[in-house]
Amino acid sequence: MFQIVFFFSELGFDKETVGKILCRSPEIFASNVESTLKKKIDFLVDFGVSKHHLPRIIRKYPEILLLDINHTLLPRYDCNFV
Repeated sequence: MFQIVFFFSELGFDKETVGKILCRSPEIFASNVESTLKKKIDFLVDFGVSKHHLPRIIRKYPEILLLDINHTLLPRYDCNFV
């Protein structure tokens, strides 16, 4: 749990916002920081989301960190540009 909270604080979130995110999506507690959360952050940055806007997106839609990259995010990305 400490790793998850530390991960979000490194992204620039304060404790109150981290609490709100984790209350909205408690499944994030079960996520692995290295193999899941950082991987999804890297995907979003590679997709074109600026690091400046990333905290706002996560705050508004924390469920994005729970979506599967290959089965959910990439197919939606591919469909939008066909």
